[in-house]
Amino acid sequence: MTDRELLEKAAKAAGIHIEVHQNAGGAACIDFSKPPGSQMFLWSPLEDDGDAFRLMCELGINAFQGSYVAQSGVEVHEPHSTESMRRAIVRAAAAMGDAA
Repeated sequence: MTDRELLEKAAKAAGIHIEVHQNAGGAACIDFSKPPGSQMFLWSPLEDDGDAFRLMCELGINAFQGSYVAQSGVEVHEPHSTESMRRAIVRAAAAMGDAA
């Protein structure tokens, strides 16, 4: 699954209206609004710790070193690092978006 697909599915799980763009580094970023029609903001939980943390809190994702478990029972494993934790949170959120 591409980063863009992960972000789109994670946004769906969080009820975020999205517009997908590429940032200067080529990674997928999303402008979002919640609720739809409100002011758009840049959202990039794969690159931004704060966006990943807010996504984790919004969806009730529990994070543990080496293993990340979403409230819906989805379990995602990534090696432990800041980058891998953000990716695991987004992967867990995307799995929840798939289930929605």
